[in-house]
Amino acid sequence: MIPCAVRAATQGRVLVLEGLEKAERNVLPVLNNLLENREMQLEDGRFLMSAERYDKLLQEHTKEELDSWKIVRVSEDFRVIALGIPVPKYKGNPLDPPLRSRFQARDIYYLPFKDQLELLYTAGPNVAAERVSQLLSLATTLCSQESSSLGLPDFPVDNLVAALHVLNTFPMLSSQQLVQRLYPYKSILGKDGHTAVESVLSRFELLDGRRQAAPSNVVSVSTSKEHEGHADVTVQTADKEITFQVPAGSKELRPPNSSLTFINTPSHSQLLAEMMQSHMVKDLCLIGAKGCGKSVIAREFAEMLGYSIEPVMLYQVNKEVVSFFSLNLVLWVIFKL
Repeated sequence: MIPCAVRAATQGRVLVLEGLEKAERNVLPVLNNLLENREMQLEDGRFLMSAERYDKLLQEHTKEELDSWKIVRVSEDFRVIALGIPVPKYKGNPLDPPLRSRFQARDIYYLPFKDQLELLYTAGPNVAAERVSQLLSLATTLCSQESSSLGLPDFPVDNLVAALHVLNTFPMLSSQQLVQRLYPYKSILGKDGHTAVESVLSRFELLDGRRQAAPSNVVSVSTSKEHEGHADVTVQTADKEITFQVPAGSKELRPPNSSLTFINTPSHSQLLAEMMQSHMVKDLCLIGAKGCGKSVIAREFAEMLGYSIEPVMLYQVNKEVVSFFSLNLVLWVIFKL
């Protein structure tokens, strides 16, 4: 983080500190001095100095002298934006009062229900208005103080827009199945959590997983002629074949069911089709128990879309944040364009 701060300070850029509540304590005093006085002593002997003090020294000394003293000017255009979540209720370190006072604070909360509803209507014009309202009501309930007191993690409301894009293309998709992609409560919560979430699903008439068909398999994958860097994917869903575009890698695409080392099963076919749906709007997170085949599925998915893969081993994941990763981040493998 320090090299990024130095570059931003000297080149007059905007430094964005994301997840400030996770910063180690010994880092915060250094940042505080840079924010307050625009000064920082670097390990290589250089000293960052505020533009005002540097310019005053420049009136009495030459730039060559200041360079020989390893004094570096901090640009007057240097700005810092810090992003964080409140501690508590979330885990992390509360900000020290001196550091906190360096910022003008703004509490960014969810949009009001009415405004969020209008946004979702725009994202899913082909989705029934009642269905959109039910999904938003569910998300709002799972973000309430009552749900938090039951130990339920917040629902990722911001991802509802992406979910509506999926529903707009696949109106036959089950709302319950879509909710599980955004909020994988069966993987991150215990029995009591399952009961609480399904009670909310029932209240808003979203327990429709058994009545509506899921995508069954990927029919074809080909390079898109309309959008560069994308692939045309056709999946079989509810006796229909639907074609849509997803981002793709730079390698040659491979048709489905053409691998000599991948033995397809009905459950694998359905999972790959669902992953293609999610990848249409966002990156995704694949959650599963050890040895269930995550690596094989991810490799097949990557090869079909021309991605290179790089395994990254993660030995422990905080269950409270897994729901935020859904449709946002692949936990254990990075697909590289």
